[in-house]
Amino acid sequence: MPRLTAKEKELIAVGTAVSAGCQRCCNYHFKQVFEEGATVDEVEAAVASSALVIQHADEQMQRKAYVLMSIEREEQELDDKGDTEQIALLVKVGAAVASNCSPTIEHYIAAAKAMDIEIGNIRYAIKIAKMILGKAGEFADEAIAEVIEKVA
Repeated sequence: MPRLTAKEKELIAVGTAVSAGCQRCCNYHFKQVFEEGATVDEVEAAVASSALVIQHADEQMQRKAYVLMSIEREEQELDDKGDTEQIALLVKVGAAVASNCSPTIEHYIAAAKAMDIEIGNIRYAIKIAKMILGKAGEFADEAIAEVIEKVA
């Protein structure tokens, strides 16, 4: 896969922003992705990829919690069929980093490597996810400060 286009970078950012749960990041990146020429179907695919990653991370964290409580539970199967498009997998890498779940991050980075996605593109997905996580934290701090000020 050659260098990412601006549209592909924004598709990764959209999936990451959704996975990070950052509304202000979503506002910005949804506007940008359409300005870069993405179709509604392409953006919908990025959102669906992000939703699958969120589900994967949630399952991993539930599994971890049950292990820590020494409770056995039945394994949940996720409908995570192999991706055929590299951009879909890069969206999942970014969303996985935003999910902050190590097994999920490992899963999607390994899948990207197995698809022979250039390491530079994998690193870009990780970089945008870390940037969005940082912004999401800043925006959360601002929102918390506003709410605390209102109730104080």
